[in-house]
Amino acid sequence: MDLPVPASMEGRDLSHVALGESGGPTREATLMQGMGHTYKWHNGDEWRAARDERYTYARHLDGPEFLFDNVNDPYQQNNLIRDADHRGARRRLKDYMRAEMEKLNDPFKPTTWYRDHWVEDRVIVRSATRELEEKWRPENIELNY
Repeated sequence: MDLPVPASMEGRDLSHVALGESGGPTREATLMQGMGHTYKWHNGDEWRAARDERYTYARHLDGPEFLFDNVNDPYQQNNLIRDADHRGARRRLKDYMRAEMEKLNDPFKPTTWYRDHWVEDRVIVRSATRELEEKWRPENIELNY
């Protein structure tokens, strides 16, 4: 489609995956973020996770941590967080997650914090790293119904 990517766009270009092409950027792991119940702005179930080719490390805002071996336990039924044999994977992914969250300025707060800091009139106008471009703010868009 060759559409321009707005400067305010966050994330990585994964179009090669959608197009079935090999190559493209690879990373040690991927940061995943669950902001909670944003459709109702209800606090609860906020989580962050880091996943690599073998393991998933996850932490809920209220404390519980999880470590799963995605190869030997693809349905993530066996939490290995206290397993001494997997201490290295836990530490590596926990450190990775923390570093990625710092890069994004992710404060890992309850859902309502994001509503109070990033949303105006049910529209997300800022993120941890940038403001919505002025031309895309609700007050500058004319809707033709």
